[in-house]
Amino acid sequence: MLSDGISRRQEFQGGHIYWSPATGAHSIQGLIYDKWKALGAETGVLKFPASDEIVAPDGKGRFTTFQGGAIYWSPATGAHPVYGPLYLFWAHFGYKAGSFGYPTGDPVYTGDNVSQQFQRGTLRLWDGYLEGIRPVDDSEAITYAIPTPIPSTPSSSISAATGSLPTRTAPRRRTTDLVPRQLAPTL
Repeated sequence: MLSDGISRRQEFQGGHIYWSPATGAHSIQGLIYDKWKALGAETGVLKFPASDEIVAPDGKGRFTTFQGGAIYWSPATGAHPVYGPLYLFWAHFGYKAGSFGYPTGDPVYTGDNVSQQFQRGTLRLWDGYLEGIRPVDDSEAITYAIPTPIPSTPSSSISAATGSLPTRTAPRRRTTDLVPRQLAPTL
């Protein structure tokens, strides 16, 4: 029995099975399990597993979904969580098979702002906007942006289960909803 007094965990030689009333029983193992444990396991931002480990469509990577996001692993990138508004934004662009590829780092928080590196760009919630920045070449990048509230904590403001993106009533700057815009390179 786990700390909630209801859910269960069973350890095996090759992995672990976690059960909760909301998610049912799911196995979790290896580097995805290690990352999940480092993030607080079922009491952390991701909560309980909502799937067993799944082989990614490219046949190389693996992922496990959780109540609050997912952890993706590939031989080239390692295991990294994606959750909250960045997870929904990344999903919109096709997850690992889309514009940004696999995550290459964990989310990095600076106050109310968060960014995360992916194989082909960066996603960030910065100054009230979700942005996806993909380099085109050495001289330019494409940025996709949508307004959204800034979360007060890594696990707040968004429901990964429902896939809802809240809207901001007073945006801090103007942008076009999910339309690419050319930016000058940052030096």
